Amino acid sequence: MVNVALVRNASRYLVIIVGPLILLLAFIGNGLIIFVFARRTGKFRKSPCSLYFTSMAVIKTLHLAHILIYLIMSIGFGVDPTLTSLVYCKLRYYIAQATLPQISLTLECAATISQFLATSRQAYYRQKNTHKVARICIFLIVLFWSLQAIPYLILYKIKIVPVTNKTVCDSFNTVLNHYTTWVLRIMTIFIFPCSILPLFGYLTLRNVRRLEFNSNQQQQIERQMSLVSFFLFLFINIT
Repeated sequence: MVNVALVRNASRYLVIIVGPLILLLAFIGNGLIIFVFARRTGKFRKSPCSLYFTSMAVIKTLHLAHILIYLIMSIGFGVDPTLTSLVYCKLRYYIAQATLPQISLTLECAATISQFLATSRQAYYRQKNTHKVARICIFLIVLFWSLQAIPYLILYKIKIVPVTNKTVCDSFNTVLNHYTTWVLRIMTIFIFPCSILPLFGYLTLRNVRRLEFNSNQQQQIERQMSLVSFFLFLFINIT
């Protein structure tokens, strides 16, 4: 028979030891992404896609840091701040469930679309793919997901469940729970990226093949950027 106390202690020490290590690796990995795409002397900075990658790396770092710190506190040290602080109860679900994951995935989709436009043979599409447009898109993406998650700040509360007599931080609003399940989790985390990313990834790779023998320097940069984007997307989704 499995010793429950032993399993719990093993889980605690695992989270305490592995959690900070994962967080350190995330900081290093995303820091390298930011360094490559944001440095002024880098050739990839000329591509508007670099803005999406830089923003996405920042958002992913914040998201992972928030999750790991919470897990270390709640599982590793047995202190669950969502049960003692109403402000953190609301902010945790606002940030970790309804805002940062959606912003990150939308930026990933936007980066794929940006690369498709940058590698297009149509000059009209390439002209529309600018740094200014990328900044506006990033701002609108962050604004939209931040505003749509406001109900989480209002409806999440700390309550005692009568049946189990346990204190929980949760929403007991049926509409919000359905929205979380069907819109945030299924639509924006599975259906939306699983349709956008493969479609525009394929179209971008098709454009890249057409640019293979093109001597235009900027288009060659976009071609290299597309290949980097493709392998980066694989790395992000695998990890």
